[in-house]
Amino acid sequence: MIGLMLLTQRSAFAQIQVQSFSQPQTQTATRASKILTPELGLYVDSTRRMDVEDVSRQAFAPFKLLLNRSLEPTTRWLKIQVQVPVGQQSPLMLVIGPYFLAELELYHEEGGRWVKQLGGAKHPALQLNCSIGRHCFTLPDSGSSQRVYLLRVNTINGFYVSTQVLESDRFVDDTSTKGLLHGVQIGILLTLIGWSAIYLIRFRTLLVGLFCLTQISALFLYCFANGMTLRQFIAESPDSYAPILTIAFCLRLMFATCLSLELVRRWQTRPWFRHYCLLWVTFWLVQIGLIFFDQIKPYMLLLNWLFLFTAPFFLALAIYQSQLLTRQLKIYWTTGALIVGVLMCADAAFLTTDSGISILTLMPGIGASMLVAVALYLLLLGYSKTQQEQWLQTMFELNTLKTQTDYEQRQLKERSTLIDMLSHELKNPLATMRMALGSLKSIFGKSEHAVEFGERFASMTQSIDNMTQVIDRVGQVDAIDQKNFVLRVEKCAVLEAIESLPLIAAQADRFKILGLSEVTIQTDRLLLITIINNLIDNAVKYSPPATMIEISVSTLANDRLLCIVSNEVERHHEPDPAALFTRYYRSIYSHDKPGTGLGLVLIKSLCEILKGSVSYRFEYNRVFFSVELPL
Repeated sequence: MIGLMLLTQRSAFAQIQVQSFSQPQTQTATRASKILTPELGLYVDSTRRMDVEDVSRQAFAPFKLLLNRSLEPTTRWLKIQVQVPVGQQSPLMLVIGPYFLAELELYHEEGGRWVKQLGGAKHPALQLNCSIGRHCFTLPDSGSSQRVYLLRVNTINGFYVSTQVLESDRFVDDTSTKGLLHGVQIGILLTLIGWSAIYLIRFRTLLVGLFCLTQISALFLYCFANGMTLRQFIAESPDSYAPILTIAFCLRLMFATCLSLELVRRWQTRPWFRHYCLLWVTFWLVQIGLIFFDQIKPYMLLLNWLFLFTAPFFLALAIYQSQLLTRQLKIYWTTGALIVGVLMCADAAFLTTDSGISILTLMPGIGASMLVAVALYLLLLGYSKTQQEQWLQTMFELNTLKTQTDYEQRQLKERSTLIDMLSHELKNPLATMRMALGSLKSIFGKSEHAVEFGERFASMTQSIDNMTQVIDRVGQVDAIDQKNFVLRVEKCAVLEAIESLPLIAAQADRFKILGLSEVTIQTDRLLLITIINNLIDNAVKYSPPATMIEISVSTLANDRLLCIVSNEVERHHEPDPAALFTRYYRSIYSHDKPGTGLGLVLIKSLCEILKGSVSYRFEYNRVFFSVELPL
């Protein structure tokens, strides 16, 4: 609607200008306005050096609409002969299209000399009284019913030229109609862009994004092809108009090709179409690069048009070979692509025969683009509805998962509460039993059965310690699950912390400790001691009696601490590496030893909390557990 209002205002302004110019002459003239049909001739100046005097003496060939094409830049001259009706008093206007004709010079003979008027895309300031998308010249009255004009056409983008001679009244009406048409087309493009942008933000789908880009590039090309952008933004540098227009055309074709490629990719068509599209996209990228170096050639522009007329038929073949579309959809989309191709070819045929009929108005009317855009709009509308249903299904699944997660969190909290309660209820009796054993030991330790009582007391004390260790380990794993650890980082001497462990002090003859005493680490001392203590406890449990347990401490080049605990195992009693760090795993040879199967799980979790790692290897009947922690 904004584009419609702006363009109708501009056309109204142009109407006022022309009416103020033509009102004195038309008050006494007849009100019946006419379109005069001029007789046109074409002469091609391949040298680009001939002036109007030289050209006026040349023989002109009949001209329809299509310019003579050449692989090198050429200059064309049009001879325009207008048969003016008797009694014609209102001024005549020459209307030339399309707008992207780079430079126009209109000559008329006056007093034995040729007078020049300038126009074309390089002179936007001279087009203020002309409707958008065309160039206009006032035809001076030579006093003769047969008027002859020479038009010099210098362009690289255009391939056809349309000419009309209008009376001033008809010119005003035609300007208003054209302004309204341009406003409607821009309004449609803005609507499609706005719709696709909303769906792109909502669903973030590549197909919708490419559709949005195609419509933005269509609007960009449309504004350049009609001169709106030139007049408003680059009027001071009109030489840049032709390169920018060519870039806009290439971008339009690129985005449309990418959209087609994504569309048929979803329909799983044959690979040849992907190679076909990528070949053309590469060509356009090369063409854009050559534009920046001012090396663009006319044959490249002709290849663009070749693609434009042949692509619908290749697309129809690709859709027909799709593996996902149903037979009915294949028929619909193949037929639609073929119809677009046939209409474009028919439009070109009508332009060639100068029949005055244009079905799609290839450029700059962008009728074909509008037709394709509306078809894609209907496709993406259905696709977006499907995406919305999938989105609602995903939201439902997320809500279900959230409900399930909340339930699991409640269960986890209840489990933690149960573990805390059991730990409290079990530790109190164990502490009482430990105190009672101490009292019994002091009573019976002096009797004649002191040795026998001592062994029983030691066995009972070890059982209490094992039970206490199981409770502590379950509590530690639960604390990790609940993420209740708060790190207290401090400087810690590693060897000193290891040598102070009670397990090492009780069996010092079984341990061989290697490393430098000055090795220190910035970490949580309690968690470090828990890791090493659990590794040493495993080594003591699962190694044969009287075998050596080795502990080595060193630093790595990447500022990390390496601590290795190794011990022997009985033959064929090595653990399963795949299940070693899983919960409740216990080897089939370890059921006679106390444990929960949580020790290595605890070690691995604590290493991850400290941003470290733990690994395992088995060599020569010895197991090696390696802990790496950052210094």
